[in-house]
Parts: sequence; C-alpha cells; structure tokens
Amino acid sequence: MTLAAEAPRLRQIDLILAQVDNLPTLSPIAARLLSLGSADDVDLSELARLIESDPALAGKLLGLCRKADKGWGDRITTVKRAVVMLGMDAVRSAVLSVDVYDVMKNRAAEVDRQTAARSAESRPFDRAGFWRHSLAVACACELIAQKQPHLRIVPDEAFVAGLLHDLGKIVLDLVLPQSYAGVLALAEKRACDSAPIERSVLGLDHYTAGKRLAERWGLPQQLQDVMWLYSQGPRTMQDEGSFNALIAIVGVAKAFCRDLHLGWSGDFGPIPNLPRLCTAAIIDLKILTRIAEPLHAELADRIRLLGLENVTTPQLLLESVSQANRQLSRLNSALSEQSGLAHQQARVLQTITTFHATADPRRGCMETLGQVVRSAASILGPGFYATLFQPTPIDLWQVFQFDEQGRLLRSQAAEPPPAGGPQLRLLSALTGSSQLSVAMLGLLPWLDDYLHDAADLRKVRLLPLSPTEGHEPGRGAAVLLHDRPDAELPPPALLRSLSATWGAAALAAAHQEQQRRLEERLAEAHRSLIESEAKLTEAESMARLGEMTAGAAHEMNNPLTIISGRSQLLLSALDDADQRGAAAAISRAAADLSDLISSLHLIARPPEPRPAAIPLADVIHEAQVLAETKLGERLTLGVADPGHQTPPKEAMLDREIVAAALSELLVNAHQAAPEQNVVLHVQNDFADGRLLIAVEDQGPGMSPRTLQHAFDPFFSDQPSGRRRGLGLTRARRLIEAHGGSVNLENLQPRGCRATISLPLSSFS
Repeated sequence: MTLAAEAPRLRQIDLILAQVDNLPTLSPIAARLLSLGSADDVDLSELARLIESDPALAGKLLGLCRKADKGWGDRITTVKRAVVMLGMDAVRSAVLSVDVYDVMKNRAAEVDRQTAARSAESRPFDRAGFWRHSLAVACACELIAQKQPHLRIVPDEAFVAGLLHDLGKIVLDLVLPQSYAGVLALAEKRACDSAPIERSVLGLDHYTAGKRLAERWGLPQQLQDVMWLYSQGPRTMQDEGSFNALIAIVGVAKAFCRDLHLGWSGDFGPIPNLPRLCTAAIIDLKILTRIAEPLHAELADRIRLLGLENVTTPQLLLESVSQANRQLSRLNSALSEQSGLAHQQARVLQTITTFHATADPRRGCMETLGQVVRSAASILGPGFYATLFQPTPIDLWQVFQFDEQGRLLRSQAAEPPPAGGPQLRLLSALTGSSQLSVAMLGLLPWLDDYLHDAADLRKVRLLPLSPTEGHEPGRGAAVLLHDRPDAELPPPALLRSLSATWGAAALAAAHQEQQRRLEERLAEAHRSLIESEAKLTEAESMARLGEMTAGAAHEMNNPLTIISGRSQLLLSALDDADQRGAAAAISRAAADLSDLISSLHLIARPPEPRPAAIPLADVIHEAQVLAETKLGERLTLGVADPGHQTPPKEAMLDREIVAAALSELLVNAHQAAPEQNVVLHVQNDFADGRLLIAVEDQGPGMSPRTLQHAFDPFFSDQPSGRRRGLGLTRARRLIEAHGGSVNLENLQPRGCRATISLPLSSFS
C-alpha cells in the first residue's frame, strides 16, 4: 500500500486513539494504590484511611476480602484489618477491580444518555454479558493460579488480569458505538472473532485499544501485556518471565469460559483447542474439570459483590445451558445457510460449466445473447427476458427480446434513452450499477416503446453483463433485463460470477463479429483495389493504344489509300487472271489493314454515346444485319419467351453503338454452332435496376482459359486465320462506353451465354 493510500487509515487510527485518551481516568484512590510500592514501604494506617474515604469502595472491598478470607471469616471487619491480614497486593487487586468496573459503568451510562435513541435490545454489544464473561475469566484465572502453584502466579493478580483482559472491546464500544456495532454484527454473521474485522473496518483492534487505555491509566506492565497479547498465549510461553505465564493462564481461562458459555465474549469464531493451550501453558487439563463446579459459585458471589445483579449458581448453570442451546441453534442455522449457499454455488457452477460447454465465439452476437438468456432462465427461473446491447460506443443500442429458450422474439435498434442526460448515450454507463430497476434509472417510458410483452415493466431489473469490475474503453456493453424477484436470485457474489461469464461471451462474440466485418471490408477493399489497378492498367494501355492507333492511322492512311487505289486501277487494267487475283489480294489486304487500325482506334477511344429513344426491335434488327454482313451468310435468330416479364419496347440508346456491340456477340454465337439457331433473351432485372440482353449459342462452350482471356485484344481460340480476336473486345468497350457491361458464362450441358447489361434508368 502506498503512503498516500495509507495516510487516511493512519489518521483514522489517531482519531480513535485520541478518543481513547479522553476516557475517564481511574479514581485517585486506585491511582494512589498503583503508585505505591510493597507493603514494607507503605503506611498501612494511611492506606486504610484512604480507602475508607470512599464508603462504597470500602464496602465492596470488605465483601471481596471476606470471599478471599483464607479461613479468617468474620474477623475481617475493617479495611485496616483486611490490609493487614490479606496483604496490600490482594487489597490493591480488589480495589482496582472495583474501580475499573465503576469507571466503565459510569462512562457507559453517559454514552447511553447521549445515544438514547438506541435501545438496549438493539445494541449488539451486551455489556452485562460482557462483564459476566470478564468476571468468569477472572474467577477461572484465580482458581487456576491457586491449583497450579508451579506457575508462581499470585491468584489476586490472576483475577485482575482476567477481569481486564478484554477491556479494549468495551473501550471501542464506548468511543465508537455505531461503528463497533457494525463490526460485531459482521463478525457474528461471518462466525469469526471480532479482531480481524476491527482491523479492517476501524484500523485497529481491541488489543491495541486496551493496551492504550492501560498505558494511560498507568496499569502495571504485566496487565498491559495481558490486554495486548492474551490471544497469543501458546507462543508467548516460549519467552521468559512470569508475565508470559499470566498471559497463558488468561488465554486458557478465556477459552474455558467460552466453552462453558459463561457470559458474552464478543467473539463468534471457533473456541481455541483447550488441550493444546493447556499443554503450551504447562497447565494440567484435569484442573479445568475440577474447577468447573466451584467456578459457577465463585462467579455468582463476585457478580453480587460488584453490584452487577443478583444471580444464583443454579441460575448461572441454566443460563449457560440456555446460551449453549442458542449457540447450537445459531450453528445449525449457519450450517443450513451454508448448505443452501453450497447448493446455490453448485447450481451456479453447473450453469457456468454448461454455458461454457455450448458457448462458441464464432456465433453472432444475437445468437450468443440468446444463449445467455437460455442460461439465465435455467438458473433464475421462468419469466420475462430481454437484452440491451451496444457493440461499440458509437453504435445505436440494440434491444433483443427472447423467450425462455433463447429464441428471438423481436429485435430493434434504438436511440439512447433521454433519461439521465448525455452519460446514458453509452450503455456502459449502466454497467457500473448492479440489479437496478428500470424505474429507478428513469428508463420506464423509454423501454415501454420496445418491451411490450413485459407483464409489469416496473418490476423489470437490469443485470449488467460485465466481464470485469471496470469497463474497458472502446468496447461494447451488454445488459440483461429480467423480472425475477430479488429473493429468487443467487447471492450477489455468485450473480456477479454469472454475469461476468455471460458478459465475457457476449463481448467476445461482438469482438469476433467486428473482426469478421473488418476482414470482409478489408477483402472488399482489396478486391476493389485490384479491380481499380486492373482498370487503371487497362485505361493506360488503351490510352497508349489510342495514341498508337491515332498515329498509325495518320501515318498509314495515305499509303494505304494509295495502295488501295493503285491496286484497284491495276485490277481494272489487267487481263491475266493470275495477275488480277494478285491485284485483288493487295486491295483486300489494304482494306483489312485499314479496318484493323479503325478497330484498334475504336477500342482505345470508343465513340461518345448519343442516346435517343430507339425501339429495341430496330436495334436488334440492325445488329442482325451487321452480323450477316460480317458473316457473309444468313443468320437464324430466335427470340426467347420473356415469360411473365415484359421487356421495354423503347430504350434510350445510341443505336449504332449498341447494335455494333450486339452484332459482335451474334457473330461469335453463330461461329460457335453454325448449324444451330442463335437465341436472344431480352428482360428486365428490377433487383439490380438493369436491362439484360443475352445471346445464347448451342456450341461446345468456352474453356476456362478462353473465359479468362476472351476480352483480351487479338485473343481467339478459333483456328488460325478465322478471326483476329477483336470482336468481343470491341463489344465490351462499346457497351462500357454506354455505362454497361458484358459477361460470359457457360451453359449446361452445353452452350455459352453472352449478356449485355445496361442501366434500367435509361429505358421506358
């Protein structure tokens, strides 16, 4: 612990010790007796006159001395005679016992007057029982000292040590009545001694408080050590000195009196092992059995002499039995409670085990939350269940309502509730609370819009599903809504374990889902990048091709015109058939070269479309005519039945561009299966907002390599010399210039389909 964290605790201890120092001091008579030395140094007449100045003290002293008369009986009739016959040590012990009791009783009466609102019945600290227990320990110490002379402990000193050993408890009750009441209640609930809780709650225990008071009163060192160390009896016997023997006697006597249920000790933990204590203290265990009966009689006399109450030995025995029965009843109740808690722990552990066995972070958030509800219903019981979920702090809240089997009933995205101000925009603001009702959080009107099936929304409670005490910034949050009463829920600690388990699964599913979405977006971005790079490369290639074809057309058109013209003149001037064939071949070659340059120029720089309202039938007819011209033969064209769809009759098209592109597809389809009809499909695709014109052949289909490279310039899988491989390239460039696309696919069992896709917004 750091010094900064330790400082408040130290200040609290100082304040408590300051209040201890403010407690009343011993009477002048007791203080004078403590300051006196041995009997050889004291004027006994003066000592007797000092005690006789307080008649009440003198009366109690004589009563105590007669009890310890050692056979002198009624001959002890005056204080002076008691001092002479019993010795100053015995008298001093008796006076100290009486004075301490009177001082603490008077201070307790004053505290009670200041806290009159607290009734004696509701006070956890039983003062009468405390003094009865202290007197019982004192009597037991005296009897043990008498029966075990080898310990060399004066019985009168042992009596005082036993009486004052636990004085620190009543000190804490007097200076901090409310706080100490809470300490005792917690100790009784936990069935443990009060000292550990005193240190945890108050900062110091009754051992320290008692030692501090003993120092202030100037009590002998052996009494200070007893009040501070009596609970450590077996260890202190390893050290030297009679003080340690006195400490050990007090430890044995206290355990013995607790075992006999004499009075109220303020300790609720297990009673120390008496045989072990006796062995460590070198005390014969059989002595305790022999002093049990005289102890009750001795205690009854001491109670009367100190003026506590009138009680007989049989009454003490009956009260001991009664207290033992009450303690047994408390133990049975505690065992029953622990048994119930163990049963609940087993149920919770089984629920967590089952949940983990079926949990799978690869499931979506909604499925995982449904599993959470199914698990919750198995441990909390049937009822209403829903969840609030916010995947990330920037997302809207999601409201999911489930049945008891975790099946989704309804879901809805919701804006954060207005109640509670801006802090409730984050669902994690609710995870700092535990088991609060929606009414307490001001969410009642807001949730009423989303949770219609709740029988009574005012009874719905929120259970934060948080895997940790704090909330990690940037992560999502989840809350379980249920209407189960608090009495039917597991204890808070077990409920926190459940909620942490459920919350970890929900947030793991959210994290997994976010990761999947991120991976999908990255993959999509990667594909887009590849497509963009391909389009950029193609655009650059087409730009270079356009520049080349433009230059080639400029540089080659004049020579080609001359070659074509001279070859035609030569053809008309020649009579020889072979020579005429050669001239005709030159003319055709020049025309082919001119067409090639024009095609490359069209591919690189397609014409700008000039759409107009054109009947689709005219476009199809013109495409058929162009295809037949290129083929040099008739083309049989079949139009497929559109079914329930009615294709548009007119389209906003550039007639020449679309017809030229469609003609290339018709030529390709005819060459794939010259003996079969080419089938044409025209239909709307409203889902994608497109017009589709499909051309199908019944040929063998395309190989995977052909499908991959079909639109590449100069690529063809036809025998060499059949075509240049520019038809599909020209068709795609023309359609792309029109805002559309061309796709190829094989049909089953044979055939191929080429589809032109154009934006439907351009059609009527």
